[in-house]
Parts: sequence; structure tokens; C-alpha cells
Amino acid sequence: MIAYNKEWLYNSYVMQQAVEAVHSGCIGRERYEQLKADKPVKFYSPNIYATIALGLLTVVIVAFATGLLALIFQPEKGAAIFCVFLGGLCWGAAELAIAQNAHYNSGVDNILVWAAAVFFIFAAAIGFGFFDYNPGRQWHPEGMVCLLSALVCAFLSVRFVDAILSIAAVLALMLSAYFMVGATTTTGSAILPFALMAVSALVFIFANKYTASLVLYRTCLRYVKITALLLFYAAGNYFMLQRFNTLVFMKFGAAAVAFGWIWTFAIPVVYLFWGIKKKDILFLRTSLIVLATAVVTFKLYHHVLSQEAALLLAGIVLIAASYSLIRFLHVPKGGFTFAPDAIVTDRPELDKVLTGHLIEHASGGTPSGKGDGWG
Repeated sequence: MIAYNKEWLYNSYVMQQAVEAVHSGCIGRERYEQLKADKPVKFYSPNIYATIALGLLTVVIVAFATGLLALIFQPEKGAAIFCVFLGGLCWGAAELAIAQNAHYNSGVDNILVWAAAVFFIFAAAIGFGFFDYNPGRQWHPEGMVCLLSALVCAFLSVRFVDAILSIAAVLALMLSAYFMVGATTTTGSAILPFALMAVSALVFIFANKYTASLVLYRTCLRYVKITALLLFYAAGNYFMLQRFNTLVFMKFGAAAVAFGWIWTFAIPVVYLFWGIKKKDILFLRTSLIVLATAVVTFKLYHHVLSQEAALLLAGIVLIAASYSLIRFLHVPKGGFTFAPDAIVTDRPELDKVLTGHLIEHASGGTPSGKGDGWG
């Protein structure tokens, strides 16, 4: 299913953990060099500057080819089919670049895959009449277009292990729920925030369930979980509720006001508590983002301090809290420490490989392969 060489992908993941282990002093340079020889990664993955340059060059080539083909075929009446054709070309070019030149996050394969997704989405939008102006139509295609967009992005993210497309798939799924539930009836509009919360929760549960087993998709699933947590919070944020209810119902009742403010400030606390309890850095960092969002939301509706004074006070509090935590956690307490991530981050796949090497060394033969498992 994956377009890239799975063995090289797995080796790349193991070597990332090995680099962290070397920096933290868990393994020596000699063992690292041995791992590097045993786990070769033969992808073409240039540095960030070359990646950006190749990506921009690919954008120019795709744009030029699109314009040229449009001039040749002039697809006024078959625009949807033409977009499918262009998406297929970009997809095929990405497959060719990966198969023949082993491109991996080189900028070329990324842009080609993203372009394929854009063309397929445009084909769906044109086919369902998304761009047609017809104020009297009874059927609204937005929900179906967003659902198809989610499926396209999900499939391409699975095929090309692309985190950006994984995020796009979650966003498109949420938009499809928004249009399908909110645009149906007044009842649908009333339950829309809860529907969005339910979709976000299901996405997070699904991603969290398979994060440990799908090693090659671990980065994609991590970003999916972050996106789902942020959307779960946004669905009940006071600002979002107030704008939506005012737009649809022309009012914002007392019960909705109370629920909105409780949700706005309770969810950051829940995220923070759960992150501390489970020692989950994803929840801890997400809680800081939504806490900052809660403060900004409160500031939009209640003027307590001037912007300058509020920023100054927030900076003082953050500096004091950071300094206190750094001093407090210099000696690990309760499983928390100020040590770098590389020291405290689990490295399950590296542990498997090192265990396999130890077995091989002890037996004097070749390991059974259990240390090189795929998760």
C-alpha cells in the first residue's frame, strides 16, 4: 500500500531514534555506526534548502504543464474529467519519482502528491456543481464535496505517508459534518457543535488506537490526534458557539452562554490534567495552546486590562512559572524531568533492534528477526 520502500522507511525511523539515543548518551558512537551500517536508508532526502528549491521548481513545472495542457485540450465542458486527468498525471509522476529515484520528502514527491489531491478535489467540486450559482437549488453539494475530499486526502496520505494530507483529511471530514448536519434542519443546526465534538472524538480514538501498531504512520497519526484535540475544543469554544448561534438562530441564550464559557476554560484544564496523569506530552502541549486560546477568547468579550498590560503580565507569569518548574524538575520528580526530550522519549523500535543485536552477539549467529519487527 505504501509507495516508498518499507524497509528503508522503518530503518529511517529507527535511525531517528538512534540519533536521539546518541545525543542523550544512551548508546555510543560505535554502536550508532553499527546500526547505520545494518539499517541503511537509501532515500533521496536533501537538506531543507534543496527541498524548498525542488518544491518550488516542481510547482512551476506543474503550473506550466497545466496551462499548456489546458491550451491544447481547452476543456470548457469537460473540466472535471480534465482535473482527474491532471491529478492522475501528478500521481503517476510522484510514483515514478519514488520508484526510479527514491525521492522521499525531497520536495518533488510532496508537491506532486499535493497537486494530485488538489486536482482530484477540484474534479469532485466541479462534478457536483460546487461552483455553479443556483440560489434556488434544494440540494447543497458542499457536504459531499468535503466528504470526497476527506477520502482523497486520506487515501493519498496512506499511500504516501504524508502528514499534511492527514491533517487535511481530518479538516475535510469536519467540514463535511458541518455542512451535512448544520445545513439540514434547525434541529441539525442545534446539535451541530455536539456532532463536531463526536466526530473529533472518534477521529482521536481511532488514531490513538493504532499509533503504537502502525509504526510507519506514527508521525501522521500524531498530527491527526493533535488536529482532533484542537477541533474538539474549537467545537465548544465560546467564540465559535456565539458566532454560529447568532448567525443561525439570531440569538444566544443563557444556557448556551454558560456552556460556552465552561467549555472554553474547562477543556484546557482537562487536557492538562490528563497529560500530567498519563505523562503524555501531546496533551500537555495541546493544553497550552487551548489555554492561550481561552484567554484570547475571554479578552475579546471582557476588557480587564489593556493589551500592553495583559501581555506584560502574561510574560511575567510565564517566565516565573518556567523558571520555577526548571528549578523544581532538575531532579526528576514523579516521572517528570527537565531533561531534553531525547532522554525521556520512548524508543521502542530502537530497543527492538538493539535487543536483536544482543541476541545475535550472545548466540554468535543471526538473530531471528524479532528485533526488526514492523510494530
